[in-house]
Amino acid sequence: MPILLVPLTFVSPLLCLFLVHVGNTNHVFALDFLSGALTVSGQLDRENPLYSAGFTLTVQATDGDDGTFGVVRYSFGDDPDQFSLDPQTGWVTLQAALDYELMRRFTLTVLAIDGGGEVTTGRIRINVLDINDNAPLFQKEMYVGSLRENEEAIIPVARVRATDDDSPPNNILTYTMTSISAFPSYFSIIMVEGFAGATVLLVNATDLDASREFGQASLIYSLEGSTQFRLNSRSGEITTTALLDRESKSEYILIVRAVDGGVGPQQKTGIATVLAYDPDNGDNGTVVYSISPENPFYTINRNNGKIRTSGVTLDRESTNTRDAALMRTIIISAVDRGTPPLQATSSTTVFVNLQDLNDNDPTFLNLPFVAEVPEGLPIGSSVYKVLVEDPDEGQNGFVTMALQVGMPRLDFFLNTSSGILSSTTVLDREQIGQYQLRIIAYDAGKFPRTSTATLTVSVLDVNDETPTFNPRLYNVSLKENVPRDYIVARLL
Repeated sequence: MPILLVPLTFVSPLLCLFLVHVGNTNHVFALDFLSGALTVSGQLDRENPLYSAGFTLTVQATDGDDGTFGVVRYSFGDDPDQFSLDPQTGWVTLQAALDYELMRRFTLTVLAIDGGGEVTTGRIRINVLDINDNAPLFQKEMYVGSLRENEEAIIPVARVRATDDDSPPNNILTYTMTSISAFPSYFSIIMVEGFAGATVLLVNATDLDASREFGQASLIYSLEGSTQFRLNSRSGEITTTALLDRESKSEYILIVRAVDGGVGPQQKTGIATVLAYDPDNGDNGTVVYSISPENPFYTINRNNGKIRTSGVTLDRESTNTRDAALMRTIIISAVDRGTPPLQATSSTTVFVNLQDLNDNDPTFLNLPFVAEVPEGLPIGSSVYKVLVEDPDEGQNGFVTMALQVGMPRLDFFLNTSSGILSSTTVLDREQIGQYQLRIIAYDAGKFPRTSTATLTVSVLDVNDETPTFNPRLYNVSLKENVPRDYIVARLL
């Protein structure tokens, strides 16, 4: 059995490395006997001459056996695109540029196999550190301000706002005026906000795994929703990126995701391995695999037949019939390396069962809408039927609705399952002519997804009022000599 050692040659200044040992180890490293965690880290300054040499890590395994049984070869278990591994020396080399804003963590599985077929496994976890590689961007190309002449007090003319996609402290912004066409002493710029604005909320996810690699300390958060907010990927702090205006928008729905140190959402995942047998020797018996016809969602290792995802998003609810078929079926062909090459008489098909994730918000099919109803309907009358759907499966697609708020009054009841809206009072247009109802829909997933929409109920007038005099009795006094067609009184 080979013994896996992980000596660190050097680490890129953009990376910190955490390696978790799965097999045996030696006395060079301090091993956590409870979690099996083995940690090394290093960082180079930009002035260090090794900085420009790129990222290189040596993975080394030793085997106490003699002869061919003691010869160890290395391979990746997941074939990452960004890194390569020399099968003989164990050198791990960076092959593609890293971008902190796109991918902040890589988890690599390393296999060490000796000449007798014994295998040990190690894992390399790479955290990408942020550098200041994004320039600040103003939210508008031009800001326009105005003020009256002869203003004596200090008057705000305009407020400018810029954002930076980097993480703290690289996104702390300061503002200066570089050019003023006239009267430069009349204007100054004042910093009224700190970077990223005010703290809104601190989110915290729980991971019950005990190890540092997969447990609480490994969590990375991401935010989906509005660009008005920013999320610190490590601390879970949500802050504003711009001034909020309640009159423009009073409610935001933000989705926070937490990922532990396992396989990241953008890494490619192995799903199956196919095997074809050729009894010939040498190249005549060496089998090469391919996917035919090509499938954009999966790739196959032409030498060992391992199938993995390509990185293209798999969507179980896709309405594209061609994509839906390709996501669920992979057709594999095999050919040997002989001359001429011989192909298998038939291909094999791998059927993929896509597991449902709660990744779709409930969708209102007929909102927003203005429903018109006549006044005077009896209590309990149906006013409108709200339709909503969720393409997810099972509990993830089971939707419940609720009335969240009603303005100026909540004179309605919403059946949470059928979506039928009925009145709880006799509507009177002369008292309230229009209602604004906020309706929320949420699914029954473990982490429910929600949507909100507005239904406007306009109450129509009916002829339900009889004419009345006000006042009921008019007292009029006239002089005896008033002319003909003189206006005596006006009746209301």
